Amino acid sequence: MNLDQQKSILTIALLAAFADGTKDDAEREEIRRIAQSLAGDAGMADLPRIYQDVLLKRTSVQAAVQGLSDPMHRQLAYEMAVCVCNVDGRQTAAERDFLNYLKVALQLGAPQTAAFDQEADALVEEAEKAVPKSVPTTIPVAVAAATLSTAAALDAELDKSILNYALLNGALELL
Repeated sequence: MNLDQQKSILTIALLAAFADGTKDDAEREEIRRIAQSLAGDAGMADLPRIYQDVLLKRTSVQAAVQGLSDPMHRQLAYEMAVCVCNVDGRQTAAERDFLNYLKVALQLGAPQTAAFDQEADALVEEAEKAVPKSVPTTIPVAVAAATLSTAAALDAELDKSILNYALLNGALELL
């Protein structure tokens, strides 16, 4: 896969991330993961530049689709967009609308996308079952203070461990 094809797929993934109007950290991390997995012998596409182009609306779905002539790359772009839309939970109406528009732009029919869509929905349902329905949004002050002191102690212990291993490695290298 060349850099232009990578750029097109990443552009579509970023457009999918912003389809719901929110900027979610999970979506950003998923895009970063996709960019790393797409990087091959040709190198890695300039993700910050692509991000800017999407944010400043200097690109579009149509422009990104033009860079994908191979049907397998078009299928991959759609699947990556679905992954990005699902990474933060169930798809919103805006994300579903975007994915439907993307199917048309990529010239993908229902048979090409139905199996992947069903699999993605099943994964989201399993994830929702695994996560508790309600998580307390406030933490008592005593618990928060204890957590902070424990975290500080763990950080200090980790720093000490790193220092000890660095000293040991230095001593071994001198030998």
